[in-house]
Amino acid sequence: MKKINKILLFIIICLTFNIKALASSEELVITGGELGVDYTYEDGIVSINKSNSYEISMADGVEESRHQININYSDNLQNLTLILNNVNLKTDDVYNIKINYPNSFEDNLKINLILKGNNSLIAKNHPYNNTRNIGELTISSDGGTLTTEATAPPEGYNSFNSSKIIFESGDVTVKNQMITTTTGIYIKGGNLNVSGQEENLYTNGEIVISGGNTTLSSTSACSINMVGKNKPVDNNILKIIGDANLNITTKQTDSASIFSGTLGKSDILIDTTGKVNINSEYIGILLNKNGNMTINNGTLNINGPYYGIYTNGGSANSTVTINGGETEITSLSSAFVLSNATQKKVIFGDQYYHKNYHGTEMASRTEVDDDSLLNSNARANKYALITPAYNIEYDLGNGSLEEGKENPTKYTRVDTFTLNNPIPNDETATFIGWSGTDLEDLTENVIISENSTGNRSYKANYIKESGNDEEEPDNKENTNNIINPNTSFKYNPKINNIAKKFDNIKTSNNNIAYIVVITLSIISAFCISCILFLKKKKELR
Repeated sequence: MKKINKILLFIIICLTFNIKALASSEELVITGGELGVDYTYEDGIVSINKSNSYEISMADGVEESRHQININYSDNLQNLTLILNNVNLKTDDVYNIKINYPNSFEDNLKINLILKGNNSLIAKNHPYNNTRNIGELTISSDGGTLTTEATAPPEGYNSFNSSKIIFESGDVTVKNQMITTTTGIYIKGGNLNVSGQEENLYTNGEIVISGGNTTLSSTSACSINMVGKNKPVDNNILKIIGDANLNITTKQTDSASIFSGTLGKSDILIDTTGKVNINSEYIGILLNKNGNMTINNGTLNINGPYYGIYTNGGSANSTVTINGGETEITSLSSAFVLSNATQKKVIFGDQYYHKNYHGTEMASRTEVDDDSLLNSNARANKYALITPAYNIEYDLGNGSLEEGKENPTKYTRVDTFTLNNPIPNDETATFIGWSGTDLEDLTENVIISENSTGNRSYKANYIKESGNDEEEPDNKENTNNIINPNTSFKYNPKINNIAKKFDNIKTSNNNIAYIVVITLSIISAFCISCILFLKKKKELR
């Protein structure tokens, strides 16, 4: 019996030892730094204590880990490069990566997060937890991706946060969290996808999107909230510039997709070669605290909101200025509501049109107030389009349009119309078609179709009846409006160019022939002289 008890005791001791060994086994592999000096790894927690470059990956055979990473800011740790290489952390605790600060500190921490392979941080509340919302975080990619997700987000703010966050490159997906900063969010490249119930981007400073593709989706709040309380007025701004593309979807019925300056003035600038698409259940862009909006370039589409661009109370001097790009607003009520603004104006560039839903008005304006943003029956616009106006030039030659008819000298990409044909001033001439932009042959019915773009020019062409006293027009070489009456086929403006080329070739061939004749004559004369000289010399001998 005693022998059996000893055996059982030995088995229990071995099991206990093995369980402890398994519990403390290292599921993560850390490269860089020295264990016990620069970092520690105990009880499933990696604690990084000194500035260095660390690469973290999964141990062999480990596909998912509950272990966590602590970054302990101090005088010894102010600059950190953290490389995640196919790391998959999943825990029921609050965080996967946590930034710890001492009681007294300066905001000097800079973390460079580099992504290799496919990485995921999945935790209960804050997968990336910066407890004091300070420091600077830069995310870049070495061919990698990152997905962070809160599985049980708390009510209220659930953040992926830092004082300043910079997205350089890579594919980053943030689920059930919002990106929050105190000084700024900077998106320079890559693909950023943020989704959740609360705001997607929330800052007291500025947001600059200068490249890449950003997708924001919120079900219960606005997507971008420019709080605007910690930055100077002239620096607190939302900029969409460079080649950036931005897509926003918000489903909150009493909110806006973009809030400009909730607590302080924030301006909006769109100056990009990319596109900005806003799909909202209520307001597309709301300007607060005298915030201004300027569009210099890019395509802005606001679809489905009750209001397109709206100025809130206390925005007495808000102005929307459209200098370039292409802006299209589809709204259930009004494209622009500036009811609280004393200036009450939208400023358009000289080459821009505003067109209402019914198509009854297409007037080029440099300034539009609330009243003129209503259509003729005083109902608010259901549709407003602001788009570049392209120029059309005409050469009617010896002709003119019928009285009361005219051809547009400007058009936009949503217009479609057929040119009115001119009547020759000379009764012996007949209009035979237009030549010009996008026309290969003479065309009697020129149609400018929807989605056409660019400046255009068209020339009217005529044919005269044959007569003995007919004279060629003095300006034929310059205008070429009048065609040879003996021409039996339909005039093609290319034929003239081909004929001219043949004339040039003929002239060139004639010149070559002259040169050849002269050259041969010189050679012949020289040869004859040589023969005569040799013959005379022979006779003298």
